[in-house]
Amino acid sequence: MIPNNEPAHSDFALPVTQPQSIEDFFQDYWPALEARGWKSAILHSWKDLPERIDSDVDYVISGCGAAELLGFLDGYCRDRGWRLVQMIEHEPGAFFCSCMQLGGDYRILALDVTWNYRRLGHALLPGSLLLEGRRRVHGKSFHIPSPGAECAYILSKAAAKDKGFNLIRERLFELLFEDAENCVEVLNMALGFRGRAHGDAERLCLEVEEWFADAPAFRKIRKGRRLGLAEASLYLRRMLQPTGLWLSFHGASFSQLPAGAKLTSMRPLFRQTYEYDRVIPLQVPKALARVIRTSLVIEHSSGKSLSSSEWKMYLNTSHESSRDHSLIEKVMEHMAERVDQRIRRMRS
Repeated sequence: MIPNNEPAHSDFALPVTQPQSIEDFFQDYWPALEARGWKSAILHSWKDLPERIDSDVDYVISGCGAAELLGFLDGYCRDRGWRLVQMIEHEPGAFFCSCMQLGGDYRILALDVTWNYRRLGHALLPGSLLLEGRRRVHGKSFHIPSPGAECAYILSKAAAKDKGFNLIRERLFELLFEDAENCVEVLNMALGFRGRAHGDAERLCLEVEEWFADAPAFRKIRKGRRLGLAEASLYLRRMLQPTGLWLSFHGASFSQLPAGAKLTSMRPLFRQTYEYDRVIPLQVPKALARVIRTSLVIEHSSGKSLSSSEWKMYLNTSHESSRDHSLIEKVMEHMAERVDQRIRRMRS
């Protein structure tokens, strides 16, 4: 465990002369976790990684707490010329982390970590089940779940997101064909599925589809959100520590500037972007709500006003100085420092 009074840097610091490539950053991350005695597994859509990273990477971990892992990730980024610039706790104990490569194209790798699979206030799968029987794939630096654990995860995620079975049928069949016995065993233990067509992947897939339509294991999640104490505490933290950004800009239309267009198009840092000529008092509650919901709010020609707060960022910049990357660098350093503050509070 990293002592609370020590900087959150990894044990694998490199003499970085230029930011590490996204492929190398990704490949080195998983062995670094294992070297600390932490077990992890990428939960789905892992076949083309790291050559093709089209979306966020969902993974489960054990052996460390949230503050310990996030402190390590922050240091790991810095050691490689990257920054951890966004950290969204979207479910209790599940963090969506955006790591950004400094300079050049500012590539982003989004790592979505959880210790247990929980959705809309419902505990669906324990981390111990997702990690049981995890395995390595030739040529990959990371672990993946057992066929049965991956089946349980993709079925639970489909039910939680109200997705049709047709969207997961192909992958489910692949897993059943790979190891039908393991899939049936894990699905029975985790979700109560009792397959009859042992060893027949095609018939098993049909049985799972029929069961999935009204599976007792998913009835609660399909009824909607459950607001418990953990969720209420999370929403309070989100209000006190907004993950969006209120940016005051003096000059021409922000999104039409080269640096401004780059920032407003950066996904997954912000869900949406809103621009105001000037936020008047009546607009403040709506603008604040958007910031809490991880949006980028841009205010033109602003001054000190009711909307000022310690987490509002004022940039006294001009049209000319925003043509280069200085604006993006300043915003990213601000967001990275905000992440550092949150991690320090978690560890105190």
